[in-house]
Amino acid sequence: YDCEVFNVLKHEELNLESKLEMLTGYIKALYNDESQQQRIEELLSVLQEQHPHQYKIHELYCAYLAIIKDYNRAAEQMSYALDIDPSNESVWSQYIGLCSQTNNKTLTEEATKRALHYFPESPVLLYQTGLFLATHKDYDNALSTLSNALSKANENAKLKSDILCSIGDTYYQLDSIDNAFKYYEEALDFNPDNLLALNNYAYYLAIKGVELDKAERLSAKTIKEDPENPTSLDTYAWILFKKKNYTMARQYIDLAIKYDDSNSAELNNHAGDIYFMCGEPEKALEFWKSALELDPNDELLKKKVNHKTFFYE
Repeated sequence: YDCEVFNVLKHEELNLESKLEMLTGYIKALYNDESQQQRIEELLSVLQEQHPHQYKIHELYCAYLAIIKDYNRAAEQMSYALDIDPSNESVWSQYIGLCSQTNNKTLTEEATKRALHYFPESPVLLYQTGLFLATHKDYDNALSTLSNALSKANENAKLKSDILCSIGDTYYQLDSIDNAFKYYEEALDFNPDNLLALNNYAYYLAIKGVELDKAERLSAKTIKEDPENPTSLDTYAWILFKKKNYTMARQYIDLAIKYDDSNSAELNNHAGDIYFMCGEPEKALEFWKSALELDPNDELLKKKVNHKTFFYE
């Protein structure tokens, strides 16, 4: 059956729609099997050779590559599709997202420029461009672009909330704390279930050591909605640490570590602080050392590791 499927798909007289329908089902069934990946790609390449200017083939190839997390080649296929038909705004949005996954600044910047060339008034594309600028610390242009996106979001409350949250994040990076907190409040007014706004607002309140009860309420809501999210669990643990509830903080930092697959310096650093306050300095030192390996320029971490003890600053 497997061989016959491949033979049929390679047959030039079969119409493209039938081939795409068959191949889509085939990919869905077998994409998890690494031994099939070469054969799937061979078929997709054959279809491209047979129909070199068909948008749907590039779209399917892109979807397959994105599923197996080959984001560079997925973005390349999406770019080919957009060269054929640049008229779909949502596809440009997907393309920017794929380029962001590649961590290629130049590629992502070019994607945002190309997208806005076709849709200069799109609040979604402006929002994505603002996120890109903020990620690369171009904060003034990020704020300008995000404000432009906000002005064009009309009645889309969810999008407005997302944009306001990003404006809050940007202001926080500029150390404009009052502005940051004001925009988080506005973001939650438009969408009280905006998990990113809830988490970031709560975390930054904890960092500043203010309104910790409010921070705990905000963070608790994110955990209720997404109980296995390591970022939310880390935030909640850090709030409990700030409130000197070290035993509970350890329970939640352990959960964050359990579900985390990024092995971030921040999470290890928090774990070290919490374990130290729970009377386990050796375990704390292990976490601090792990954090320092990931962030060797952190002077406070160096101090903790060198002196094998906790420092507030």
